[in-house]
Amino acid sequence: MNQSFRDELLREVFRQHNTLTAYAYSILRDWDLAQDAVQEAMITVNHKADEFDQSKSVFPWVKGIVRFKCLNIIRSRKKESFFEDEDLLQLVEQRLSQCIDENFVRRRERQSRALKHCLTKLNESSFDLLMASYRDKESSDSLAQRFNRSVNAIYITLTRIRQQLRKCTRSYEHLPEGD
Repeated sequence: MNQSFRDELLREVFRQHNTLTAYAYSILRDWDLAQDAVQEAMITVNHKADEFDQSKSVFPWVKGIVRFKCLNIIRSRKKESFFEDEDLLQLVEQRLSQCIDENFVRRRERQSRALKHCLTKLNESSFDLLMASYRDKESSDSLAQRFNRSVNAIYITLTRIRQQLRKCTRSYEHLPEGD
């Protein structure tokens, strides 16, 4: 396998990182373990890149590796409660396969780019309020004190910011890929 294809394969896998982590979480029900499984899968992908059949799709191949890593984690942590029923795990896998495919991954990538773009359009005060609410998970009372507003005003402002982001992301998603 030539180095440029290997590099492109790895870039493609890294673009799918969030989706693969969500997939691993659906099996493991623990974000830290899901991230561990995906990291281990990334290492495996790097080691087995030469074995990848270039005529096949990348996502199902990597998803299979992530599933294998998740099962290894489950087996190594038997005393904790995970899926003990292999049939139940298979049902979860089938349902997720119906929902998570390459189109889903591309759609999520577009949405992510749109949101990042639209967040840069917010004024500093709105951005700070949004980050304090979502990233820092501050309570409404704490936000009201911090921004010197009533709790109701915080709710209204957050609603307006979300509406602004929704409108911006919807219009941004319809722009050509290069934008």
